[in-house]
Amino acid sequence: MSDRVRRLITHTVLVIGGVIFSLPFFWLITTSFKADREMFVLPPQWIPEIPERVVESPYSATWRGRTQTHFFGLGALTVQDLALSDYPVPVSTHEWRILEPINHATTPDLFESREILRVPYNWEQHDRVVADARFTSPIPPEDLRRIEVTYKSDRSFHRLTTHIVSRDEVWRSKQASSLSTETWKSAPWQFTTPREEERSALRLERVTVAQIEQDIRHAQESLGANEIIVRVELTRTVWPVAIARKYLENYAEALSYIPFGRFMLNTVVITVLNIALQLLSCSLIAYGFSRIRWPGRNVVFALLLATMMIPGQVVMIPQFLIWRNLGLYNTWGPLVLPSLFGAGFYIFLLRQFMLAIPRDLEDAAKIDGAGYLSTWRRIVVPLIKPALAAIAIFQFMGTWNDFFNPLLYINTRELMPISLGLYMFKDSHGAEFGMLMAASLVMVLPVVLLFFFAQRYFIQGVTLTGLKG
Repeated sequence: MSDRVRRLITHTVLVIGGVIFSLPFFWLITTSFKADREMFVLPPQWIPEIPERVVESPYSATWRGRTQTHFFGLGALTVQDLALSDYPVPVSTHEWRILEPINHATTPDLFESREILRVPYNWEQHDRVVADARFTSPIPPEDLRRIEVTYKSDRSFHRLTTHIVSRDEVWRSKQASSLSTETWKSAPWQFTTPREEERSALRLERVTVAQIEQDIRHAQESLGANEIIVRVELTRTVWPVAIARKYLENYAEALSYIPFGRFMLNTVVITVLNIALQLLSCSLIAYGFSRIRWPGRNVVFALLLATMMIPGQVVMIPQFLIWRNLGLYNTWGPLVLPSLFGAGFYIFLLRQFMLAIPRDLEDAAKIDGAGYLSTWRRIVVPLIKPALAAIAIFQFMGTWNDFFNPLLYINTRELMPISLGLYMFKDSHGAEFGMLMAASLVMVLPVVLLFFFAQRYFIQGVTLTGLKG
């Protein structure tokens, strides 16, 4: 067999192996862009579907060989008071009316055993659809905390906004609800600031008198003491934006349910501190083992290597008791301060690298009057940058993905890194796989990008270790 054929076979096997091992990561990425209905199908759907370009409703769409009719419709209302008590308002008591387009009236009917008002639209004929519902609130308007509008979505990714009108005030939505599914959906528009567990709530803002539209002002003047008008407006989303919303929906929802920004900042701070302390301490200790002669050096180095054989589970409880007795439980101390004492593997790596540095450079520095620290800083550190880069990458991946230590030492939400935040997200939203994959990709992507762009330094630092000049 010729060398060319042998190399071809070798590269073919490597490519096939690379493709096989990359499939889980590819599945992670594609699943983060999928809707729920795309995940639990056989055969599996590898590529996320592109949403339909919806110009009118109702419309028919074919998915996996089955044709379905999608439409938009308005259902029941629910009001909530400040004591968190819900009061349903059925369709028959408020009777949705279609205001725009004019003379486009329909009558309520049933869908999946629920009363509904089907609302057709055609964007080629009009640019918005407006409907309202007038009803007497079971609670005073000043005690309202939330009004929830139930509607049948048509998977068009158009936007639904609202105005809430009482006799004394007018509120409008700061956030819109997206018609992103083909099932029933609710839009919980909230007057007060949502609590931590209410991240799905949509915020309302008060409208000043000068900003109130003329038709809303006329409707407001006719309201009684406890009467409420809920006015909803459906506006078009152009097709490219609808595609972007579909693909980014899991990310937006995942990032809204838990404070990923805070978790990410915590993780970055912890990781940077660990990298800085490891590089400082390990390079100094390795310099002492490799460049300075002192009695018992080899024995101490052998003991240092022996610590690498001790399982982490053996020292876990003693370390926990030490940190707790020092008053550092539920702080970043146990996650950062251990790096100040170095790591056996990193010290060994740097020592072997430093042994390859010619002593002539060190002797020349001594002739010029440089001490140990000055020689370490001016001569040794610039020459071991590849090894330092490899250690920085190792430490970054270890700290970024560390889950057990934060779980052991941190119990305050404000101090959690992203690994613990992702576990908390999985605990509460584990069945929502699209959001879970999106959150996982947010955590994994920095590690993948770092290794991709820094692999040259990583490989160089490892391969040069132990070579003597």
